[in-house]
Amino acid sequence: MIEVIDLNKQFEDKRVLNNLSLTFHTGKTNLIIGQSGAGKTVLLKCLIGMIEPTSGQILFDGTDICTLDNDELKQIRLKMGVLFQGSALFDDLTVLGNVVFPLDMFSSLTSRDRTDKAMALLKKVGLEKAANKFPSEISGGMMKRCAIARAIVNEPKYLFCDEPNSGLDPQTGEVIDMLIADITHELGITTVINTHDMNSVENIGEHIVFLDRGTKNWEGSYNDIESTGTARLKHFIILD
Repeated sequence: MIEVIDLNKQFEDKRVLNNLSLTFHTGKTNLIIGQSGAGKTVLLKCLIGMIEPTSGQILFDGTDICTLDNDELKQIRLKMGVLFQGSALFDDLTVLGNVVFPLDMFSSLTSRDRTDKAMALLKKVGLEKAANKFPSEISGGMMKRCAIARAIVNEPKYLFCDEPNSGLDPQTGEVIDMLIADITHELGITTVINTHDMNSVENIGEHIVFLDRGTKNWEGSYNDIESTGTARLKHFIILD
């Protein structure tokens, strides 16, 4: 579980996050939605430690990462998996090489065991036949699936996804949605997804946080929107 308490972030005279308090639940798909400039990306970067908040707390299972030194924060980061918007695969490594890379960096497994573990994950995401291809030789959807496998290969407790469906057609986006949801439930991890894709909201919106100009305007499940959603949330969904 990740708890955000009275979080603020200000850049010079512009406040981007304003007294945010919310919880991201373990074993659920937690979605952050909102218009451009609402603070989604800044919040996500605060969560993964790329940006230091101006004030407030971010608790990872009770540990406030805002109070940690670099070495302590590194230990928390080892428990994180991150799926970047552009997949961020290494062009000079094969699909298999990309998934093995985090194991090479952080695992004490033998070379054979690292390869076997990576191949098992590639099979899980349907890429075992593409293991020896390079990123330039596969589709955007396949690149996202490879990036997901890489993000979870070290068995993280927390998974962060930045616009996972960006640049994908709706059908492929739905495949990525369901893959992320299945992994979240199967592994029992805390998954946080920054998205503008309303199909994702409908398909896997178990817990949704709607940001509006740096504040939390609403939170709940997709099924709650009709009965409890605010006027600004419903306006956003209709127009998006």
